[in-house]
Amino acid sequence: MLLMLLFSTMTVFSQPYKIDSLVLVLKSSKPDTNKVNTLNALAEELKNENPDTAIYFANEALAFATKLAYKIGIADAKLSKARANANLGKTEEGLKNCNDALKLYDQLSGLTSNVDQSKVLQQKSNAYNTKGIIYLMQGNYPEALKHLFSSLSIREKTGDKKGIAYTENNIGIVFLYQRNFPESLKHYLTSLKIRTELGDKRGAAGSYNNIGLVYMEQGNYSKALQNYAASLKLAVETGDKGTMANIYSNTGFIETKQGKYEEAVKHFLSAIKILKETGNKDGLVAAYINIGQSFTKQKRYADASIYLHQALSQAKEMSGLLRMQETYAELTILDSAQGNFKQALEHYKLFINCRDSMFNNDNAKKLMQSQLQFDFDKKESLAKAEQDKKDILSVAEISKQKMTRNFSFAGIGIVLLFSGYGFYRYRQNKQLSKQLASSLIELEQAQEQLIKTEKEKEAENIRVQISRDIHDEVGATLSGIALFSEIVSQKIQHHKNKDVQGYLENITANSREMIEKMSDIVWTINPQNDSFDRIIAKLESFAVNLCAGKGIKPHLDIDESIRGYYPDMQVRKNFYLIMKEAINNAVKYSGAKNIYVSLNYRYDEINAMVKDDGKGFDAALATEGNGLNNMKARTNELNAKLNIESQKGKGTSVNLQMRFHPNGGQGEVV
Repeated sequence: MLLMLLFSTMTVFSQPYKIDSLVLVLKSSKPDTNKVNTLNALAEELKNENPDTAIYFANEALAFATKLAYKIGIADAKLSKARANANLGKTEEGLKNCNDALKLYDQLSGLTSNVDQSKVLQQKSNAYNTKGIIYLMQGNYPEALKHLFSSLSIREKTGDKKGIAYTENNIGIVFLYQRNFPESLKHYLTSLKIRTELGDKRGAAGSYNNIGLVYMEQGNYSKALQNYAASLKLAVETGDKGTMANIYSNTGFIETKQGKYEEAVKHFLSAIKILKETGNKDGLVAAYINIGQSFTKQKRYADASIYLHQALSQAKEMSGLLRMQETYAELTILDSAQGNFKQALEHYKLFINCRDSMFNNDNAKKLMQSQLQFDFDKKESLAKAEQDKKDILSVAEISKQKMTRNFSFAGIGIVLLFSGYGFYRYRQNKQLSKQLASSLIELEQAQEQLIKTEKEKEAENIRVQISRDIHDEVGATLSGIALFSEIVSQKIQHHKNKDVQGYLENITANSREMIEKMSDIVWTINPQNDSFDRIIAKLESFAVNLCAGKGIKPHLDIDESIRGYYPDMQVRKNFYLIMKEAINNAVKYSGAKNIYVSLNYRYDEINAMVKDDGKGFDAALATEGNGLNNMKARTNELNAKLNIESQKGKGTSVNLQMRFHPNGGQGEVV
């Protein structure tokens, strides 16, 4: 579920003239409580569209209020910081600010001197509302409903209609995420009705957007688009950029469903631009997910991966389980579409973990308890009045009740009989549930053991591969050094010193070669070098330095889009060593004036080429040495294609063609 929802935090959206007037007041104000109130007002005005600036003003207010021991000013500053931090995606900081504010409002409740109790209650309801929104962003639905209902209770008691509309809207969001569409729609319509009566156009725009989302989730796109159009009209009238961004993203989502991909991408990019300007991180993550989903459907997998990984990165920064769950779901679909089923399984497991963390049996009970508790509190006075009526029943009525009591005993007997049978069925079901739970635990343990075995097998394969590389690459060189050393020893014993120099040079060359090979092996298994960016940097350095020694001019053409991708260790090692060998051969044997190294990435395929303008050779007559054999062996390990073309006097080109997915997977080139 990829929703762009409009939360309500009970504030007036920033108007330039109002901000300017507050700044003028601030310039002329003395360091007293009025200055604190002005700073807090500025923070409130800026918290949605400029949250960083809002935090600055809130901190200034907090500093002055603390010096003045002005508790309500301190509490208001904490609440403003909570709201701004929530908009920045800093949910943990926002919760801490909310808790600090609520403690102070509780201390101020009931005080009569110099404290406006109506304001304290209003701010307390605002704090509960903000806290509910933050819990919703974290995917903690029970806590979200608990605090939103607390806010609604205060606002209903004080007759705060605008506040009621805001909180009803947010409760609707929680139910929408739970896919409880009737409850969600009920709360949204209540919010819209109040906002329309109050003439609150910005609020009504948000309600229309969220009502559209309910219809969209039900697949009723025509009704969804009708509500989006109503929302967009009001948003344009009021200059509400945040709502406009939400409408663009949600419209793009429907267009993706309808296969109108070009229109969808345009709307998503318009939304992303606005969301970046306004600093709405939660909305930005949702937009990234939506455009990623659209690119997946278009089979533009590289673009989809970029946006989905940006979404995941920001969702993790926000500690937002909800957005993380949505992102992992889309990554699972993306991996499967590319045939990378192993990675798809890993992402699916992470999706399940997020989902289970947000919604389990305990949470389901808490959700129901929150709603029932609110309904109970609301109806408690009615229930008490009903009980009073029963207490003043006439004596005749009481006598009548006694007459029917005997019949009740018979009814109770029947009820007990059925209850006994029900209890028996309950015990049977409970035993069955225990058996199922036990089987599930055994299944999970077997799955964990399988995963552990696979990881151990993978680690063992890596160790074997490293030892094989050391044996193949270094063993032969060490054997050569040992042989040359023995020959040198014999020459010296026979006083043939003139022959020694050549063998010493061979030992030196072999030693350098061994050091270089060991360096390459160590470099490729170092996890700090796991990106293409590091591979490219090392190849560029190698090519430039080697060409400089021969007076050759290197030309590098690198596709920048590949630098941020992370291949696994075997891909990284084989790719680097193939390219290095091709460059080395071109520099040493071609006699070229120019060497061209290019690396392109398109449609999940890497094309790497090393080309020179040297003397070339007759490919039909060429013999394969160790270097070429190693290149071909590494190409086979990559399931790739290696094509070498050369003509006398026209140079040589080595082309490597390899399938590669952004998440590190690779496929066979056919």
